[in-house]
Amino acid sequence: MVFKMPHPMKTIWSNKGENSNDDFSQLPPEERKLPRTCMAMAKEAAKQKLWLFDPSIKAWHTPEEFIKRYENVSFGDPKFLNQIELKCPLEGIRAGYQQLNSIQMRLEEFTKRVVNYYKNKQSD
Repeated sequence: MVFKMPHPMKTIWSNKGENSNDDFSQLPPEERKLPRTCMAMAKEAAKQKLWLFDPSIKAWHTPEEFIKRYENVSFGDPKFLNQIELKCPLEGIRAGYQQLNSIQMRLEEFTKRVVNYYKNKQSD
């Protein structure tokens, strides 16, 4: 099986003709969809003092960790890179505490149910 890689300029060049392969013209700079790179994303995160968050696995990376982990990836899978979010790490801390609070409340409620169940069983 042979995999055909798309040409790297595919996102910059536009095919003007509906079914024509010979009428190409360059898109204006403001319309060009430049590929996101791992390095560029990490540099932007560092510049803004943000971290990189991968919602698919709920993982947080410092810009340095992201570079180290993906340093050999020049462009990367666009689907992967498009899901990466630049976020303030305090959002992750806040969300973690909310989850802990929710779990603690459910555990306390469950503990009360268990204790009450066996208290009532003893009195029967």
